[in-house]
Amino acid sequence: MKNNKGFSLTETLVTMLILSVVMVACLGLIASALSAKNKSSEAIAEHVALRQTVLVITREIRKAPALINTISGDLYVDADNQLRMRADGSVVARDIGEFYIEIEDDRAIINIESTSGQKVKTAIYLRGRI
Repeated sequence: MKNNKGFSLTETLVTMLILSVVMVACLGLIASALSAKNKSSEAIAEHVALRQTVLVITREIRKAPALINTISGDLYVDADNQLRMRADGSVVARDIGEFYIEIEDDRAIINIESTSGQKVKTAIYLRGRI
C-alpha cells in the first residue's frame, strides 16, 4: 500500500489560486469602501464650510439689518472661486460657485453654491429694518 499523506502540488496550486481570487475581490471591495468614505467625508466638510459661511453672513446682517444692501454688495466671488469682501479683500469662503442675497419683503434669502454643486439656502427675517 502506498501512503498518501499531505496534498499534491496540483491541489495546493488550485487552493492558492482560489484564495488569490477571493483576496483580490476583497481588496477591491475595501478600496471602493474607502473611496466612498473619503468622498462622503469631503462632502460633509464642504457642507459644514458652506453652513459656516452662511452663519458669518447672517451674523453680519443681524448686526445691522439696515445695511443689508451694503453687505450683499460688499461680497463677491472672484475668479478663483473665493467669496471675498470688497472693502479689505479678505476671503470669507473658498470653492464658491455662486453667491447672492435676495431681499423679499421683510426677509433676506442667502444662497450659496459650491463649485461641486452643493447648495445652502437660508432666510433671515429682518426685524427693525430701516
